[in-house]
Amino acid sequence: MKLHVDLETLQLIEGPGFRNPVTSLRFKRGDAAQLEVSFLDGGITPVAIGDPLALEIQFGIKPRNRYDIGYLVHDSVWTMPDAGTESPVYQCSPSFNTVELDSALGVGSATGTELSEITLMGEITWREGTGQPTSSRTFIVVVENDVNRGTEGVPQSAEPAYPAATSIEVVTNKGMANGYAPLDAGGKVPVAYLPGGILIDPTLTTLSGTDTNALAVVVTTTLPLNRVLGVVVGGTLSFYQLQAGTSATASPGIIRPNDYNATTNARIWKQIL
Repeated sequence: MKLHVDLETLQLIEGPGFRNPVTSLRFKRGDAAQLEVSFLDGGITPVAIGDPLALEIQFGIKPRNRYDIGYLVHDSVWTMPDAGTESPVYQCSPSFNTVELDSALGVGSATGTELSEITLMGEITWREGTGQPTSSRTFIVVVENDVNRGTEGVPQSAEPAYPAATSIEVVTNKGMANGYAPLDAGGKVPVAYLPGGILIDPTLTTLSGTDTNALAVVVTTTLPLNRVLGVVVGGTLSFYQLQAGTSATASPGIIRPNDYNATTNARIWKQIL
């Protein structure tokens, strides 16, 4: 099914250059619909509605005038056109084989009480990144009950699986000023993202080598010179300052970091206390 959204009126229209609103969409219960949606500038020219890598689109259907309840049909998995595509088309395949839709139609009830069709309301909403969403005008959706049954499979829930709030990461804030630091492979904040001054890292318990707890393993290419780290080796607290230099490791006084490079990163850790 081809759908056309007029970006000026946000209505579903008959097609490019034909701006009469679509009165209703019709689907069959139990089927998987194939939707191809074009967004028309001025009701004529198909255009992109955002960066395909950052775009979120939702297609949802609910009972008419029941905005407060869950979906009967919903899909947020879309095939996006490539950036720069001429006449971009956005595709999705919402399932009309849902527990909620079956309930609304009375599927499986006593003989003669199932509804032949049900009139619902639908909407398409899109948003780029963390921007504000834009929605189509609400349109009428008629879902007909199906005659041929037995091959549609087990109905699924139409409600999208929302992630827990604690699992959501605002990627645009990672590693940014006034944002938050990323974590390294060990689940720790890298030293480069810690505030300046003297820092004591009790997980640094050796000086040289490739062990993850060694001072030499700390990435220094992104650290400012004169950064001071406190390490605890053998139960003794010592302080090392990152300085410009080319000296080889002479433990415990001088530790050459593993990412040392005589040309691009000529730095050493020097014990100061």
